[in-house]
Amino acid sequence: MVDSYTFAVDVFRTVCDRLSAKAADLRLMVETGSSFEEWLTWEAFLACKLRQADYPFCEVAAKPTYASENVADDGGDADQIFGDLRVGGPEDGADHCWVFAEFALLHDGNRAGGKRLWKIEANADKLKRLGWKRSAALLVVVERAGATCRPSGPTAWRDVPSGTGSL
Repeated sequence: MVDSYTFAVDVFRTVCDRLSAKAADLRLMVETGSSFEEWLTWEAFLACKLRQADYPFCEVAAKPTYASENVADDGGDADQIFGDLRVGGPEDGADHCWVFAEFALLHDGNRAGGKRLWKIEANADKLKRLGWKRSAALLVVVERAGATCRPSGPTAWRDVPSGTGSL
């Protein structure tokens, strides 16, 4: 039996391993100053999908809706509120673990105006609403600060709680 924390760590490491192997690509994309957050999401999907047969992940889904997870819509169209990745873990009878993940990209080219901070906080708020019993929510922030943007101190969203990791 795999608990949700262990399963979430396995998913996170699977994604990190793929992104680590693509470090040179990441550096080149960061230099453009443009967003490539969609690329991160698809790389995470590919990392888990390619490992699906031998882990085994019972499901790997890109762009799952929050409505599919019974999250209320807050007055909007719940079928139009998408997450980035959902991975189902090994089935052990009636239960199995799930990970629902959101990805964010933060680098020199997209820090201006606080738009990224707002998006990261919105992703965290969406994840908090899942409330599964045997699941985990991951907010993966890929951050790169160059010479033009060095954080001068911690902010609330950058404080890393226990049980999280980084690349």
